[in-house]
Amino acid sequence: MMRSFDYARTPPEPPEGLVLVVVLVVANIMGPDLWARLWASSTDFA
Repeated sequence: MMRSFDYARTPPEPPEGLVLVVVLVVANIMGPDLWARLWASSTDFA
């Protein structure tokens, strides 16, 4: 059985919405803390 040499293996691609779901979950978990830090640091200079 001969193997074709022009065959390029590509890495498996993630499902379409997986990246979006991961970003939304991370933003949901870290979002309130991040905004609180930004707000606190911006009000220190007033």
